[in-house]
Amino acid sequence: MKNKKKYIFIILTVLVLFLLSDFLVHLVINRSFGKEKTESKLGHTLQIVYTIMDEKNTPDNLTSTEATSKYENDILYSTVGYVELNEQGEYYIAKLNNVNPLIIKHIASFGFAYNDITGTVIEDASMDSNQQIKVPKKYYEKFEKGDKEPVKMQIVTRINKDDLSNIKIKYKKGNKSKSLTRNGNDVTTSFSVMKPNVGKIYTKDDIAIYINESTKSVFKDKYFWDSSSGTINLNINPVLINKITVKVKKKSLIEKIIDIKNIFAETATYDNMASSGELKSAPNLKDGETLKFDKVDTWYFWPSCQENNACQYPTEVNDAWKKADNYLYSDCNSSNCTLSSSEYEDFVIRLTESTSNKILFKGTIYAALFCNDHNNSASKDNVQGSFNIQVIKIDNTKKYIILKFTGGEQAWQGGQTPGGVLKFTWSAEEKGKIAVAKELKGIGNKKLDGERFRVTLYSGKDCKSGNAISSKIFFSGDQTVWKNLKFGNYSVKETTCNENKYYCDTTCKNITLDESDCDKNGENCIEKTLVKSPVSNAKKYYCYRAKKTDKDNTSCALANAELELYNKNLTICENNICSLGGFSDTKITDKTGEVVFTNLEYSSYKLRENGGTNTDPLRLNSSCDSNKMNEYWNDSNEKTIKASNLTLMTRNSKGEYTCPTSDAELVKDTHVTYCAKVMKIDMITGEPLKNATFTAYYSENGSTFGTATTDKTGVATFYFGAKYNNGSYYIKETSAPEGYALNTQGMDVQVYQMEKGDSNCTAPSNNFVYEDQKLVISWFKVSERGDYPVPKAKFTVSKNGVNIHHTAEKQQYMNGNCYVYSTNANDSTTFESDQDGPVCVIGVPSGEYLVTETSSIPSHTMGAKNTLKVKTSTEVSNNITDSNKIVNYPTVFEFTKTVSSGDEENVKIIVNGKEKTLKDLTTEELKLLEFNVTDKDNKVLSFVLENGVYEYAGNTIDGPEGTPTTALHLDNNRKITIKHLPKGTYYIKEKNNKACNASSNSNDCIGYYYPSYTSDSSYKFTITECSSSNATSCTTHVSSKQTLENKPTEITFTKKDFYSYYDAADKNKSDSNVTFENDKERNDFDKIVFKIKDSSGKYLTLKKVRDVGDCSTDSSYSEYRYVKSDQTDTNGTELHTCGGHIKITNLCRGNEYTVEEVSVPDGSVYVKENTESTPTSVKYKIPCTEGDTTQSTTTNLISDKPTRVRFEKRDSKYNYLIQDETTTFEVYKCAKGTECHPADYVTKEEREKNGMTLVKFNPRAVINGDEEDPTDAEGLQGVEVYRKISDSDVSKGQKYETSLHPYNGILVLRYLESNYRYVLLETVAPKNYSLPSGRNAETSFTVTNTTVKVDEVDVPNKPTSLIIRKYSDTGELLPGAEFKIYEGKTCDANLSAMNQPKTLLKLKTIRDGVYENRPTKDTDTILTCTDRDGEKCSEINTKLTYKDYADSWANFDETLNTEKNKVEIKQGEALIQYLEYDHCYIIEEVKAPKGYSLPKNEEDRYTMVTIPKNTEYASDTYKTLINKPTPFTFYKYDEYNNLLDGAEFKLQKLDDNKKYHDITVIREETETGVYYKADESSDNKIITTVNGSATVYYLEEGQYRIVEVTPAPGKELGKNPNIATFFVDNSGNVYGNSIIVNKSKTEKIEVKSSASAELVVSIQTGQKVVRYGLIIATIASVIIALMIMLRMYKKQSE
Repeated sequence: MKNKKKYIFIILTVLVLFLLSDFLVHLVINRSFGKEKTESKLGHTLQIVYTIMDEKNTPDNLTSTEATSKYENDILYSTVGYVELNEQGEYYIAKLNNVNPLIIKHIASFGFAYNDITGTVIEDASMDSNQQIKVPKKYYEKFEKGDKEPVKMQIVTRINKDDLSNIKIKYKKGNKSKSLTRNGNDVTTSFSVMKPNVGKIYTKDDIAIYINESTKSVFKDKYFWDSSSGTINLNINPVLINKITVKVKKKSLIEKIIDIKNIFAETATYDNMASSGELKSAPNLKDGETLKFDKVDTWYFWPSCQENNACQYPTEVNDAWKKADNYLYSDCNSSNCTLSSSEYEDFVIRLTESTSNKILFKGTIYAALFCNDHNNSASKDNVQGSFNIQVIKIDNTKKYIILKFTGGEQAWQGGQTPGGVLKFTWSAEEKGKIAVAKELKGIGNKKLDGERFRVTLYSGKDCKSGNAISSKIFFSGDQTVWKNLKFGNYSVKETTCNENKYYCDTTCKNITLDESDCDKNGENCIEKTLVKSPVSNAKKYYCYRAKKTDKDNTSCALANAELELYNKNLTICENNICSLGGFSDTKITDKTGEVVFTNLEYSSYKLRENGGTNTDPLRLNSSCDSNKMNEYWNDSNEKTIKASNLTLMTRNSKGEYTCPTSDAELVKDTHVTYCAKVMKIDMITGEPLKNATFTAYYSENGSTFGTATTDKTGVATFYFGAKYNNGSYYIKETSAPEGYALNTQGMDVQVYQMEKGDSNCTAPSNNFVYEDQKLVISWFKVSERGDYPVPKAKFTVSKNGVNIHHTAEKQQYMNGNCYVYSTNANDSTTFESDQDGPVCVIGVPSGEYLVTETSSIPSHTMGAKNTLKVKTSTEVSNNITDSNKIVNYPTVFEFTKTVSSGDEENVKIIVNGKEKTLKDLTTEELKLLEFNVTDKDNKVLSFVLENGVYEYAGNTIDGPEGTPTTALHLDNNRKITIKHLPKGTYYIKEKNNKACNASSNSNDCIGYYYPSYTSDSSYKFTITECSSSNATSCTTHVSSKQTLENKPTEITFTKKDFYSYYDAADKNKSDSNVTFENDKERNDFDKIVFKIKDSSGKYLTLKKVRDVGDCSTDSSYSEYRYVKSDQTDTNGTELHTCGGHIKITNLCRGNEYTVEEVSVPDGSVYVKENTESTPTSVKYKIPCTEGDTTQSTTTNLISDKPTRVRFEKRDSKYNYLIQDETTTFEVYKCAKGTECHPADYVTKEEREKNGMTLVKFNPRAVINGDEEDPTDAEGLQGVEVYRKISDSDVSKGQKYETSLHPYNGILVLRYLESNYRYVLLETVAPKNYSLPSGRNAETSFTVTNTTVKVDEVDVPNKPTSLIIRKYSDTGELLPGAEFKIYEGKTCDANLSAMNQPKTLLKLKTIRDGVYENRPTKDTDTILTCTDRDGEKCSEINTKLTYKDYADSWANFDETLNTEKNKVEIKQGEALIQYLEYDHCYIIEEVKAPKGYSLPKNEEDRYTMVTIPKNTEYASDTYKTLINKPTPFTFYKYDEYNNLLDGAEFKLQKLDDNKKYHDITVIREETETGVYYKADESSDNKIITTVNGSATVYYLEEGQYRIVEVTPAPGKELGKNPNIATFFVDNSGNVYGNSIIVNKSKTEKIEVKSSASAELVVSIQTGQKVVRYGLIIATIASVIIALMIMLRMYKKQSE
């Protein structure tokens, strides 16, 4: 037993020694931990501003100026850093190593500048390629180390946005290094130091952080330490970090066991904290509220300052720094704050009444703060900085507030940041009063009392309008008082002051009332008095400048003028208060013409000019006449000078006023002037003449004075001014009026003085009179028959291209009746000849004129010339010469007659036994026609025939002699020539006075249609000035001509179809020529015998002209001609067709004829049946006019109505017509009596090889009057149909088509042979529809020969279909997924689906899961189908096919997808129909189904599909769109970071009411772990872990948390719930905490009084220990001793 105890004692002793040695070893190791020297010599630093630009949008060599001006929107980030400077010769140098290498690598530019408000650029500082910075020392000569640094640097860098978001930082802890990736846009940098929960035994004092290459650790208030997660959040931007080094203090085993981290911390509750100062009143703030203090005076205690006040700071500052340990606190919790233990209590701040509007500090408070971030480059002087303030606690009952101070960014030189926690208190409110006094100074600073002002008092500072208390009016030299005011901040401002009269002070004055202003008893507070400064509250005085000048030349200053300014005895009003003015002052202008009136009140005045000793006119000295005396009229009427026109005088501190230089107001007088007059008259009439110009010359030297022009009274006036008083001049005419000769005689004149105020000259006008003579031009007009004047020709006369005018009345002038020249633009410019003599114009201006004939004499044209040049003279011409005459010639019209056919000279026939050419026969017939000419009034004109030419009988100039006639006939050349028709429009027509009826008189027979004359261009003609070949002065000079074609009458008949309208006069209305089935049918038709007879029953003799063609083609025909003079065959002529066609010409117009079928040859395919429905004769009436069918009778000789088949292309879903002409068909004809299937073969050649014929058709067109015209059964108008084309037409190269397109959904086929079987094969589907495959593309039909009223055949198409399927990763279809669909623009196979150029589509919603690309489009979002009550997704198929097509291939139930499986719409699928085939579409998943996540890679959310052309399959995304359920995995750890099982958890979600509710789950176990699926159908809420983790999935968007409800065995729940909170966004991404930690149960260790010891396991630690009472007590004593030693050691270290 003793040995056992002995062994136990030895073991315990060894254990104690081990723990003690371990503690001492760690004490030595950690002795210098975190104690880097800070007393190093204070040096200079360089501030560097980094501006980070977007590389994509900025140029390479981007400057800082461009970055902040031109590219300010492309700044990604901006921050400030510092580098320490070291001395090297004449420079300070530094290495750019305080920034991330990414920034250095992409530097675009840099520069240096003064660190002041000017920012002046420094040129001789530099940085080389190794980032070595050099700054000359000269810039630092006036700055001590520690002062504000004089130089700053700016660096502009250009990087990619993605690179900025992925900054690489080196990280080292102990011997381990790694790389961190951080977002350069973040303000802070966070990183993990140790595993979660391990850090609970560590404080900031146990951790040292070093940035970049610095040997000084980061100050503790510069980062946040989260001990639970083991992470650091560093208050430095990642851009400024290249490397992070972390050192962690080693913990001894004893420290780990008993955790002595807070053993030395001194704390105080809020109530027991020492106060730093007092407030005037309770601030209106709440716990946690933040605010900001600006411009706070701050002193920095750099090391040398801390010894004997070496910096010589004020005593209050030094005392506050020394007493910091009594009132400065660091971090606070919910009940107390820790007294500052920082060794860097390096700052003192001053808080005053004006520091804040929200916190009113009482008096001046000095308080110390510690340094959050130490840097030796801080200024030792007082600076002003800003602070961010947080309210930790406010207690209005106990009257104190706890504030946390944190220095604002860039507020401290060198990067130091002060901080700390201070307490302030306040007492009860007191009241005081404020008085405001007003002082006003005048000239010489003389005090001015009694002038009125208004002042307003405001609560709070800065005179905010909403805080006005009241306003008071008082007078200068007096004061006003506000009483009973609470202590606090106030402000006053002068709010009413006449700024025109005074220098008003409208600045706001801040005032603070507190008990320092009260007497000893605290009852009567002294007045806070605001006194205005004399300068800013002075009287304003004004001045006024006036200048005397010449009225006509203001640059001429007038001296010796007397000006008076006054308001004496004038009523002056201001603010409705009026009084009499009392000012008057008179001044004489100097040589500058100016006077200045000074020291004027702000008022209106009067200004007047006094005569003084001068009389009117005044004698003033003019600067423009060498200051000689000149005479002026006193024009200066009294004028009002407004106050606003006065100039404010400047004032200095002595009260002296000066009138500034300004523009003077002009006061003008008029010079005394002189004048003279001269008159101009017509030599013959004595009438005054205007516009004659005279020039005046100085008699003394002959120089020119000036010119004057006569007015309408013939008077010219000269104004000579005043320079030559009573001077003499001589005058002569220098420019005559238009139309007059110049008189160059001169004459001396005397001048006359003008009266004052009279601007008109009153000198006599008849002392000097000039006379002038008119000018004239003249010419003659004659005809081609002699030199004598002829009338009614018209002319224009121009000079220099401008026509002249004449008055309405002529004047007899010399030997002519002349036009009078006029300058009135409204007068006529047309001159007309007469038979009495020449054309003459008087009064024209001198020169040469151009006479232009504009209209010839009646019945005549222009001649060889129509212009004549004439010159002005004083005589009118009497003799006609070639140089002064213009000749005219007769008008000419030629009419020519032609015929359209039957006029060949080489074709001859026998007429009455003689051979004649068709041309001779035609001429004989045409000469019998009679023609008439009518004028525009339809009057028939008469003519006289002279020498084969018809002369107009109405020619009055040189008319013909003979008997007039109205009947005109063609000559042998088929022409009519007419002369001397007057200019105008005429009509020549064939006479048609006989009735258009049958006549037995052969002389009445005309074998030509009467011209239709539908267009007047065929018979209308015009006679102009140029209708003659002699009119060579015209550009076009030919006779007027007209040609008229006659067409022989004609009847044609042939084999016709139902839609032809051939008759005798309407051949060309048929849509196409007749088609014979074969040569036999054509030959048989040519053998039929026809005859023709007139209306009396007499058979006609016709002359066979010719057969045209070889009678084997449709273009062949036989031609016969009727000749009325040769009717010798009484039995009539037998007629035969040629090629099935016959034409008979020159029958008498208006007569009726009958064509009879006489016989049909044996063996013909025709039958001669004379029934009502099949007549063998037809009557024709020849119209009078070509094209007139109103009197014709038409009977079809052979009436065949073509076969007809109709198809309609319809939508299989809605059965509407598909009006899309993209649809394409081919028609195949099967062999007689057989069926065929062209769809079984690929090519046309294969089909024809197997007995099928591809049918050819004429191009699609309307057949007038058929079953589809004019209105189709579907309501369509003008339906175009296809007609089968014959093989012979094809062989002749006629255009045909085999690919047929429906007309608006309707396909009609005509002329197909009956009793054959045909197949309609669809080869191209309509847009947005599928093409049927195989024999489904065939529609078989047989053509009937019994009727054309056939039933329509419907040919359906299914719309194109695209199925979008959304699968889970387990292959299940997912309802509720959201997509968008885009139409691709290029469908580039080299681009991903996401990067394709595309356009978003809108679709029509049928229901969720069913959409159509057709109107009306209402959505751009597609949802996969979800079952609803009464609307299952599986029922969609039954609604996609029209009932009539349920049993056809068009039934949607028969649709196959690309996997050749039948399509059935289910939950999780979406059907889009009517997409255009041969296009690609891009599908984008925009929202995952509930409980699922979008693919992480954005490109995986896109897929591209193509709708193929000519396929029946539905396009399908199949399994390309897969979502995974949104998962969240959490982990359970014990306090030793070991994964732990056995606890129970719940999943909860935050609802809209901000409350958590439980989510039920289903447990699933797999090989990879345990999963819990969120499922409303489950009742289970419990979640357990396997291997320390569990995963929940199918999570919708929202906020969740995992709550531990039952701890694992041996563990306990904390006071606060063990939770892990996380979030799921709308894309299924998960963010949040995923770790839950438990600690073991805490149980008391019972110590028994026993000599025995036993080995137990501690429930809390799980470590094996020996429990023995006496030994434990010994160990405790040793530990206490060690703690005492540690504290003593710490004090020694300090």
